[in-house]
Amino acid sequence: MVIGVTQSNFAGMPVVDWDLELSAADFDPASIIYRISSSGRHDGEDWRKVFSHYLKQAGAEKTTGIVVGFWADPEGSDDYDTAFIVKALVDACEKLPALTAIFLADVTADECEISWIKQSNVSRLFDVFPLLTHFGVRGGDGLSLGFLKHDKLKQLIIQTGGLSRSVVREIGSSQLPALEHLELWLGASEYGSSVTVDDVRPILFDRLFPRLKYLGLRDSEIADEIARALFNAPVLKQIEILDLSMGTLGDEGGRMLLTNPSVLNLKTLDLHFHYMSQEMCDRLSQLSINIDLSQPQGAREHRYVSVGE
Repeated sequence: MVIGVTQSNFAGMPVVDWDLELSAADFDPASIIYRISSSGRHDGEDWRKVFSHYLKQAGAEKTTGIVVGFWADPEGSDDYDTAFIVKALVDACEKLPALTAIFLADVTADECEISWIKQSNVSRLFDVFPLLTHFGVRGGDGLSLGFLKHDKLKQLIIQTGGLSRSVVREIGSSQLPALEHLELWLGASEYGSSVTVDDVRPILFDRLFPRLKYLGLRDSEIADEIARALFNAPVLKQIEILDLSMGTLGDEGGRMLLTNPSVLNLKTLDLHFHYMSQEMCDRLSQLSINIDLSQPQGAREHRYVSVGE
């Protein structure tokens, strides 16, 4: 699977492309999140110029969310990583006092493969936007969260084809008392993942996030090992949704989930895109919880995560 379309919704709000020619009457930054990019109608424009134009609109101070779209071709660009975008957002913080949602790098595979996206240290965004409740980022190369401490953040989404263990460790040492939704696409070693079960173990056992309701350890080539590590993990007594979808989960992992009594505390178990046999799927489907077993890839030795390159 590749990411072929941009988001139409984020943080519970519709996302539309920002248009330099949008009329003042149609500008509604309080209820619409605008995707700011240098593609589409703004093809070839410098991303900073498009963003600057956005900030000059009457009512821009009411902005509740920003989605950063495509900004540069990775080949031959000096400004390819997101450091300059992070700086632009930080510099604009006083002009965006109501900002509660940021998604960084909502780009499609046609624009840039997920493993080619160059990220940066995004920690300053959490420092200067105290009302931030939703944060998402696509691409793991160069990504750093720093020491993550935020009282309002409810949703953290990191989509990668290969996530560095350093980022998972940053999350493991973060202070996010309001976090309800944690979604990590761990990816494959071929595309930069260095995450091990030991790296995610604090999330499973240390009760880091007292309000957590959704835990997604998705798109992972170590899905079977994670399923094994979840046996009677305290996090299963807290969350409502466990999402191990899009990875290489096979019968071994399915068996560990099937025999884990704490799984029955869940409301939903999402395992879509998996490598389990029909027999294992039949057994799991008998569990007294909602379970998604769609997109079976067949029980086979060679397995691949859904999103890699």
